[in-house]
Amino acid sequence: MNSSFQEDQWPSYNTDKNLKVYGKPPTLKEIRLDAEVNEEFREALDMSGPEVLYTRDAIGLSSLLIDKLRMLIPGKTTRITGGVRIKWKTIRDAEKDINENPRSRGAFGPEGLTLFKSFLSSIKIKYK
Repeated sequence: MNSSFQEDQWPSYNTDKNLKVYGKPPTLKEIRLDAEVNEEFREALDMSGPEVLYTRDAIGLSSLLIDKLRMLIPGKTTRITGGVRIKWKTIRDAEKDINENPRSRGAFGPEGLTLFKSFLSSIKIKYK
C-alpha cells in the first residue's frame, strides 16, 4: 500500500454510533411552496432571477446578467422612496417596471439593461 493513501471501510474511521443518517436531499421541486406548478412548463417570466438560472433559458448568459438576476430579482420586491421598485419578485415584474420607470432601469445599469432586454426577447420568443 502506498504511504500517501489509506484504504479502509468508513466504520473504521468513525466509531460514533450516534450518527444521524439524512438520506437523499429533497429536490427543489419538492421543497417549493408552489410545487403543484409543473416546472417544465412554467414560464421563465414568472420566475425569480435565481430560479431562472436553473433553467435552460440561462445557458450562455453573461456573468454580469447572472449577477443582476440574482441581486435585482431575488423573489421579493423592494421599494425605495416614491414607491419605485428596485428589486422584483419575478422577471415579469422587472420587465413591466423598466418599461415604465427610468429609476427602475437605473438599477440594472446601461450594460445590464441591454443584456436584460436581450434576455427578455429570447425568452418571449420561446414561450409564444
